[in-house]
Amino acid sequence: MAVSEDTIREQLTAIETAEGRLTPSAVVDSARNPDSPLHPLFDWNDASAAEAHRLDTARGLIRRVVVTVEIEDEVIVHPVYVHDPILPPKVEGYRRVEIIARSESDSIALLKQEIARAQGLVARARDLATVVKWQRRLATVVRELAALKAELDEASAA
Repeated sequence: MAVSEDTIREQLTAIETAEGRLTPSAVVDSARNPDSPLHPLFDWNDASAAEAHRLDTARGLIRRVVVTVEIEDEVIVHPVYVHDPILPPKVEGYRRVEIIARSESDSIALLKQEIARAQGLVARARDLATVVKWQRRLATVVRELAALKAELDEASAA
């Protein structure tokens, strides 16, 4: 059963109003009622919901593993595993950064993937900044990301 975005927004607003803030547990508690418009959006089958939770836990474990590297006087902490840059964005699969680094094309693809993620975050921040009137501060970040992307485009063309 499809639930419209307007209905979802209305339900979440009602929960926030009732609770004082919106929390995932409050949303689930509200959706437990079979008459709730949000009810069909959840997996109420304990077996499949548990498997989905296990997959989320596995993703968290993969993201949690980091390595600390000291280069000159700079200490860098980075993930050991990242989304495999040769896979499409919606396809799950991870590879170790050290293996990706062995291939220049994979390295460039990884950096482009990360810049795209950063650009998405900057776009979201820009949208939010418009609301809170801080857009000028983000202009510098946007220019820096664009310059870095241009460098990577040049490197991949070479």
